[in-house]
Amino acid sequence: GGTTIEGNIISNADRGITFQTYDSGSSVPASAYKSIVNNYIADTTSDGIYSAKADHSMVKGNRIYGAGGHGIYYDGSGDDIVIAENMVVGSTGHGIYIDEEVNRFTIVGNVVLNSGSASADRRGIGLSAANSRSIGIISGNVVTDTRDVKYQDYGLYLRSVASCIISNNYLAGNKTGGIQYYSTVMSYL
Repeated sequence: GGTTIEGNIISNADRGITFQTYDSGSSVPASAYKSIVNNYIADTTSDGIYSAKADHSMVKGNRIYGAGGHGIYYDGSGDDIVIAENMVVGSTGHGIYIDEEVNRFTIVGNVVLNSGSASADRRGIGLSAANSRSIGIISGNVVTDTRDVKYQDYGLYLRSVASCIISNNYLAGNKTGGIQYYSTVMSYL
């Protein structure tokens, strides 16, 4: 089984889509096989998409404009997370951000433009796995800051990832650098 949220138009809300479920007292993801696909989200005061604690999750083909928080925020543990072919423009937080213990992830084919604001520099794509078993692929993404005053400090930011293939990304115009990568065991750039 699973849940799909697809083809919705959402604007002027606190969060565009929140998908969050927990089993009380358990560290096991409470939801598996969820898909958030082909939604249009604009002008949220917080995150465009907030997804937490689910295995086999896919966030794909969404268009997110002007999120007041992160464009796409995955929070909590999970295996086999796919974030693909999304467009995230003008988030005041990170464009795409994965936080916590994610064991296998794929971030491919996304376009992230102009993340961050005058109050805080942010990353285009950020990953803080906090897990020595975290492995993944980051490929074919376009991550740029086209503004005159830059607030997107790094195109890609990775911390505590055990193994990652980073390939064929286009990273331009970011304030501080293209890739910030540390506290990891092994990687192929």
